[in-house]
Amino acid sequence: MKKGLTLLLVIGIAAAMLSGCTLLTNTSSKDEDSDEEDSDKDSDDEDEDEDSDQDETEDETEDETEDETEDETEDSSDGYVLARGTWADNVYTSAEFGFSFALPENWMYYEDADIASVTGIDPSAYSTDGMISQESLETATGIYDAIMADQTTGDNIILLFEANPTGANIDSYLAGAESMMLSTGTSYVFGDASTITIAGAEYTAVEATVTGQNISQLLCVQPKGDVFISIIITDMDSTDGSMSEIENGFVAIS
Repeated sequence: MKKGLTLLLVIGIAAAMLSGCTLLTNTSSKDEDSDEEDSDKDSDDEDEDEDSDQDETEDETEDETEDETEDETEDSSDGYVLARGTWADNVYTSAEFGFSFALPENWMYYEDADIASVTGIDPSAYSTDGMISQESLETATGIYDAIMADQTTGDNIILLFEANPTGANIDSYLAGAESMMLSTGTSYVFGDASTITIAGAEYTAVEATVTGQNISQLLCVQPKGDVFISIIITDMDSTDGSMSEIENGFVAIS
C-alpha cells in the first residue's frame, strides 16, 4: 500500500443498525421416543419387549439420521451466494454491481491484505473461490469488496456488501449510516436522499460534505435481497469536478 494516501473511510457503516444479526444455524432436531414396558411382566415378555424396543430405537435413530442429513443438505443450499469482483489489467469487474471500472491515471487498488489493514476485515477470509456465502457475510456483517484511490488527490471509491438479515429498509440503513459517520467525530452535513443512476442501475444516494472543507462523500445504496450493496465515493476537493468523472467511469456490463 502506497504511503501518503489519504482515505476518508466509512468503516462498519451500518454495523450499529445490523448488529443484531445472527448466524444461520441448523435448528432441526428430533425428539427421541422411548417406550418403556412395565417391569412386572414375566421374563419372556421382557425379552420380547427389549428386542422390540431395540428394533424401534434403531429404526428411529436411522430415521432421525436421514431426516437430519436431509435438513442439513437443504440448509446448505439455502441462502444467497455473492460473487466477488475481479481485477484484470487495472479494471474491476463485478457481476453483483453489474459494472466495470477502469482505474484512471494515478489510481491504484488495494489488495485484500491492504483492505484488511485499513478496515480490520479481510475479504479473503470470508470468501471461498471468490464467492461469499450468506453465513460468511452475516458473520462479518459487512465485506469491502474493493477499495481504489487516486494516489495524488486522495479521491477514492469503496465497494461494500452488507448483510441485511432484519430486512431493514433504505431509510433505516441511511439513518444508521449517517449516525455511524457522525460518530467518527467528523462534522458532516447531509443532503436529502435522492435516486441516481450509475451504470444503468438505480441507487438511493445521499451526499455528505465536511464542514469547513471541500470534502464531499457520496453514499449510494441498493437493496439486493438480504443484502445492501453500496458505492461510497469520496472527493477530497469538491470544486474540481472529479465526482462526476468518477461516476461516469462506471460502465454497465451485460
